[in-house]
This record gives sequence, C-alpha cells and structure tokens, in this order.
Amino acid sequence: MAEKNNDLAINAQAIADEEAAWEQLTTLRENEHEEYNHDSEEHKEAIMALNEAIDILAKYYASKKKASFLQEGPVELMTGTRDEFEQSLKHIEETEKAADKLYQEAKAAHVQTSSDLVEEKDTLTVEIQNAEASIEQAQEDKKASEAEVASAKSYLVQLTKSCAPLLEHYDERKKMRKEEEKALKDAIKVLKEES
Repeated sequence: MAEKNNDLAINAQAIADEEAAWEQLTTLRENEHEEYNHDSEEHKEAIMALNEAIDILAKYYASKKKASFLQEGPVELMTGTRDEFEQSLKHIEETEKAADKLYQEAKAAHVQTSSDLVEEKDTLTVEIQNAEASIEQAQEDKKASEAEVASAKSYLVQLTKSCAPLLEHYDERKKMRKEEEKALKDAIKVLKEES
C-alpha cells in the first residue's frame, strides 16, 4: 500500500509538472505568435508604402516625359528596399510556420504524455483500491478463522470432557469386551453341542 501510495504521489507530481511545462510552452508560443503578427503587419505596411512611393515616382517621371539617371536611382533603391522587406516577410512567415509545426508536435506529445500519466494514475488507483479490498477481506477472513479456531477449541474441550473417561477406561473396556466375546463364543459352542 505504501509503495502504491508513493507511486501515486510521484504520478500526481509528474502530471502537475507536465501541465506546468505545457502552460509555459503555450505562453511562449502565444508570445511568439503575437510578435509574428506585429512583425508581419509592419512588413506588409512597409511594402505597401514602398509600392505607393514607387508608383508615385514612376508617375511623376512619366509625366515629365524624361527618363533620367535621377529617376532610375530612387526607383531602384526603393525597389531593392521593397524586395528586402518581401524577403524578410517571407522569412518570418516560414519561421512562424515552422514554429507552429513544432508547437503542434509538442501538443501531440503533451496530449499523449498526459493521457499516459492519467492512465497510470487510474491504474494505480485501481491497484490501491484492490489492495485495500484485499486487506479488508484478509482481515475479515482472519476474524472468521479466529472465530472458527475458538469454536473448535471449545468443541475440543467439550469433546475431551466427554471422551476422557472413555479413554481412561479404554484398556479395561477392551478387556471386558474380549471376555464378553469369549463368553458369547462359549455360549454358541454349548448351544451347538446341545442341539
């Protein structure tokens, strides 16, 4: 019983530890996801702003009908910056996707571990209940056996009282029976001879 109760306490601590670790991981994941949403929005806004700026510059230079070195420099610079933001956005989206995949895998492992620990707890609880029932049954059986032993001893005392005289005079009674048997044989012999 002590061993099973100790195992049950260890199991309860393991369940608590697993839940605490899961809550910590979930909080971390929520923070990462929040940061991703913030970064993603900032990148998208920057890309839209750069697209608008490129469009404004392109229209401006188109309205002047001159293509000049001045036009190409700022547009190329903004286009390059926009490309960098797009690459960065792609990278943070891939990172978010990978982080979510790891979280889902951790969630599946957590669910399995929690299920295993609960199953172990249930098994230990049943084993403790069975052990308690066995102890209770053994105690009842012991009481019943003790009552039977007491009853048998009482009967033995009574039997000894009634049989003791018989045992004390056994040899004498045995001798008397042999004499009676001999007398009966003699009587039968006499009766046979007389007839």
